Amino acid sequence: MKPLDLLEHFDKGAGAFGFIATYEFEPQFFERRMLAKRTFGNAERLVVFMDRGRYQELVNRGLQVSGFNRRYLVVPMDRAPAVFHPKLYLAVGEKRTDGMIGSNNCTNAGI
Repeated sequence: MKPLDLLEHFDKGAGAFGFIATYEFEPQFFERRMLAKRTFGNAERLVVFMDRGRYQELVNRGLQVSGFNRRYLVVPMDRAPAVFHPKLYLAVGEKRTDGMIGSNNCTNAGI
């Protein structure tokens, strides 16, 4: 069985709207690799939901990217008493909708 190359999969259709839910998020990876693909790169609106604790750690470390909360919106989510842990990728285009549910975070190692 051939393994699924998610970056290749995210280059098949152009989305107008993109939605990602993830525990861990790497903005550098997202901007360099995922926004280079048609599925999310062509989207007019992008929103990323991620765990609030991981969001705060990310912001505290400093962001070395230009699109965070400018090109795409990153929303911290809180789910007491546990962490926000879903993994969902969804892009809705004019003629095509692509979705993926799995166990991979939106990181270089996850994708």
